[in-house]
Amino acid sequence: MKNNYHFCTLFDHNYLYKGLALYNSLEKHCPDFTLWVLAMSDVAYLTLKKLNLKKIRLIKLNDFEDAELLKVKPTRSTVEYFWTLSPSLPLYVLKQDSHLDMISYIDADCFFYANPEPLYKEMGDDSVLIIEHRYAPERKDWEKTSGRFNVELIVFRRDNIGQQVLKRWREQCIEWCYFREENGKLGDQMYLNTWSDDYKKIHILQHK
Repeated sequence: MKNNYHFCTLFDHNYLYKGLALYNSLEKHCPDFTLWVLAMSDVAYLTLKKLNLKKIRLIKLNDFEDAELLKVKPTRSTVEYFWTLSPSLPLYVLKQDSHLDMISYIDADCFFYANPEPLYKEMGDDSVLIIEHRYAPERKDWEKTSGRFNVELIVFRRDNIGQQVLKRWREQCIEWCYFREENGKLGDQMYLNTWSDDYKKIHILQHK
């Protein structure tokens, strides 16, 4: 049986070529997918609209931003604001399509070399899938300033736990999301450190 995997990502014109590489890798290795793209600049939006790629669901920034996001936007650098949006994007997609069972947030600079289905099989019925940095032993100390987990790919199921994690993560990122290590925080990433302690059914990926 085919699985229609839904991914969401965000990028501006500077990362447009990377986002297109991600899309092409999914087209090659994932037969049935949808990539929701939040275009973070007019150039990115207009270019993707002209390309009219059949498996992209394009989101305009003006349609996406709400009052809470707009309030903190002037206090963040470009990259900090991108990180601030990480949890808001999958929440938005789940609201837009009530039929989705799960949504996968993915960084625009990721690339698939094989079908991602084994990752979802390993996740099983768990609510959230997260991925460790897996630093080499000599770089283990890097976890202190960048966290144990990487935001590159996170899968959220539409259930109570998945929704709780997303909503709490959004609250945290709106409150504080800066490009510096401070009191156990760094951008959107180090919030993930406590998920497996704070919630049940958090799956830490073992598939390398």
